[in-house]
Amino acid sequence: MKTGTGLSEEYLRFDLASFLDQLRGLKSIGGHASGIVASHPILTVRMKALLWFEMSEAARRLNGTGTHGLALERVDKRVESLLEEATGQMLARVRAESFSRAAMWAVLFAAVSDGVFSKEEQAGIERLYGRPAVQSALSYVRENGPGKVGIQFEDAIREVRFHPETGRREFWQRLRNDLSTLGIEESQFGRVLTIVEDRLGLAAQRH
Repeated sequence: MKTGTGLSEEYLRFDLASFLDQLRGLKSIGGHASGIVASHPILTVRMKALLWFEMSEAARRLNGTGTHGLALERVDKRVESLLEEATGQMLARVRAESFSRAAMWAVLFAAVSDGVFSKEEQAGIERLYGRPAVQSALSYVRENGPGKVGIQFEDAIREVRFHPETGRREFWQRLRNDLSTLGIEESQFGRVLTIVEDRLGLAAQRH
């Protein structure tokens, strides 16, 4: 609050409980979608996140106040949920669009990685994403060649990289399921899964 107002303690008479109660009002009106483009989450969200972190096992270990507390993963999930509510579920919509786009480019990249976009691969993409998607993919490959697909693939995966770890892992699993139904060589989609795992920072966490 000192940072936000520029005032010293002499002028601040702050009721934390009342301030945080504003979150209930925000939730009751369905959040505020403009929060998705803000440079920082609103102050009430950040304060709530700090309070949860203070109750975490990691914070108490750092402060020397004990070793028992909330698991940091649980705190992260609470904060993610709070951000969703504060932005009117806009984050969920952005995530869904980002994941769908990335999955389609990843599948197309896997399909054309051998330099050929076969009828079987086209049929697989149609099963996964519909006829309009396969028509767009065909047009793109004809106009730009298979090599350009890799650039679009990398750009789309880069967007997924900014989402929370739980979402990135869900995306990887979804992609694995999509690729397994495409009907291509296991080595082709296995290579793509490895690339995605690396780009999303999941391989390092697993090891």
